[in-house]
Amino acid sequence: MNAVETNQYLTTMNRLKQYLDAEEPRMPEGDYWVVETESSFLIVSADTARAIERSLTRLWRPRWLVFRDLTGGRRRLRTDVVECVYECTAAQRAVRRAFERDRRREETADRHPWDEDD
Repeated sequence: MNAVETNQYLTTMNRLKQYLDAEEPRMPEGDYWVVETESSFLIVSADTARAIERSLTRLWRPRWLVFRDLTGGRRRLRTDVVECVYECTAAQRAVRRAFERDRRREETADRHPWDEDD
C-alpha cells in the first residue's frame, strides 16, 4: 500500500467510525423530570412536567398529551399510558449510586466461600 492508498483507507475508516461505534445516549446533567410509561422513560423539563401534571389532574382529562422532551422531540402520548411523573435531581442520583455501591459491598461481604458466583 502506498501513501495515497493508506490515506484513502484511513479517510474511509474515519467516515465509517460514526456508524460502527454505537455511542450510548447520555443522560442530561443537572435536574430534570421523567415521564414514565410502561415501555419508556421520557426526560422533560420542569415546565413541561408541570403542564403534564395539570393535564392529568383535570376533571375532564384530555385523551392525548402533546409535548417536547429535552432532546427537542415532539411526543404524543395517551393520558392513560402515563404511569408517573417524577423529579430526578443530581443529588437524588448521587444518593442512589451510593446506596447501590453500599448494597453491593454488603452483599459481597455476606457471601460464603461456597456460594456460587453470579
